[in-house]
Amino acid sequence: VKKADGTPFTSPSLVEMFPDDDQRGGIQSGSGGTFTGSQYGGQTVVPNANYTFSAMAVVGSTSWFSKAIGATAPASGTSTVPNLEMTSYTNAQVGNLTVNVRRGGNNVKGAHVKIVGGPADVAFMFLTDNAGRVRVSLPNGTYTVSVSDPEGGTPSATTVTTSAPNSGGFTVNIP
Repeated sequence: VKKADGTPFTSPSLVEMFPDDDQRGGIQSGSGGTFTGSQYGGQTVVPNANYTFSAMAVVGSTSWFSKAIGATAPASGTSTVPNLEMTSYTNAQVGNLTVNVRRGGNNVKGAHVKIVGGPADVAFMFLTDNAGRVRVSLPNGTYTVSVSDPEGGTPSATTVTTSAPNSGGFTVNIP
C-alpha cells in the first residue's frame, strides 16, 4: 500500500481481498504498507484464482481509498500484488452509504454486500450486521451495490449515488 508519491502508506489501514467468482471477502488490517499471508481475513488463498484487492483508511479528518486491483494467485509459491495506491479525500468529499438488507420484512444478518465504483474505482465486500445493515463512508460518487443472500438466494444489484454530508440509505429486498 503506497501514496501517490510512491512512499509507503504507513498509517493503519484495511486491505480487502475477495475472489472474483465468490461473494466471500477477507479483510486484513495492519500498517507499514505491506500485507502478506496464505490466508486473508480467514479465507485461504486458492491457487490460480482471480482476486480483487482494495484498501481504505481514515487518518484524522482525511479518508484514503485505493483503486481496486485484480491479480491471480500463483499455482504454488508466492506472488506480489501490484501496489494499492491510496488517494486522499477530505470530509467534504466523502458521504455515508447505508445498505439495509431485508427478506419478507425481516432484517438479514450476514448478507454479502459488494460495493464497486466511485471516483476511486473501489471494490469492497461487507457483511450485514445483526440489524441487516452495512454502513460505510465512501468518496462522493456513483456505486453499484450487489447483495447476495447468505442462504444462497438470487443476488440483487442496484446503482446508488453518495453525497456529503450524509447520503442516507436504501433497502434491498432479497427473495
